[in-house]
Amino acid sequence: MRWGDDPLGRPLGYPGLSPRTSGVLVEGDFHELQPQPGRRLGEQQVAVASTGEVVPLDRLLGAVGAATIDGRSPVLAIGSNASPAQLLKKFTLVGMSTVVPMTMVTTSGLGRAHSAHVSRAGYVPITPLRAREARSQFFVLWLDPAQVRALDLTEPNYERHPLADAHAPTLESNERLTDVEIYVSRWGHLLSTDGTALEPVPVVASQRELIEGLLSRSPELRDLAGPRAEDFVVRAAASQQLRDEIRRCFERSGWVSADRFEHP
Repeated sequence: MRWGDDPLGRPLGYPGLSPRTSGVLVEGDFHELQPQPGRRLGEQQVAVASTGEVVPLDRLLGAVGAATIDGRSPVLAIGSNASPAQLLKKFTLVGMSTVVPMTMVTTSGLGRAHSAHVSRAGYVPITPLRAREARSQFFVLWLDPAQVRALDLTEPNYERHPLADAHAPTLESNERLTDVEIYVSRWGHLLSTDGTALEPVPVVASQRELIEGLLSRSPELRDLAGPRAEDFVVRAAASQQLRDEIRRCFERSGWVSADRFEHP
């Protein structure tokens, strides 16, 4: 499949592959959006993957029996939620619609760091980070109310908050979004050896490199989780108790930032 493995099934591949353009995920197919300034998102044109036909976004959503844009909420995706493979896995597991518009946006003052916890799948996930000088690109997911509730259930270590106006994203059509929400880790973010935020490497091997780096810094962590990244993810996925102990190890080691991401 073009999106590769989902990180729930292949944790060392976290955060998974993201699309190259804005578009609409429909049952595994991705229909590319063709942004045009001056048009509202629901009126933007979409190229249907199977036929090449170009139709307005809202018309495509209606044709597949899904809520149009006005019936959806924008949620900024920081980590694996920007991976179609991950979204398909999460929503399929709970019998939820897998129709999700995904739009590229630009934000100011917002970056990524690794959360100071381990997910149920065994990987160390991403959380937002204040980065005052940054201009970053992310995806916004447009979710119907049932999809929002379903996604909340997959994020037990995160809280969903309104995104501050200072970070308000802008679509490729230059439309500025309001009322955007974002998932923020309950546990803060990890620090690198020089005390700065530990930034994720944007390649498939980044999770392996991250975990191997953490293991190399701590004999205690190696005793808990094993000497290799493969041991870490397998053991962590098998035990909530171990995941909690690894999180406490992060704290005891002084690797957790006291500076939490700001939100209203």
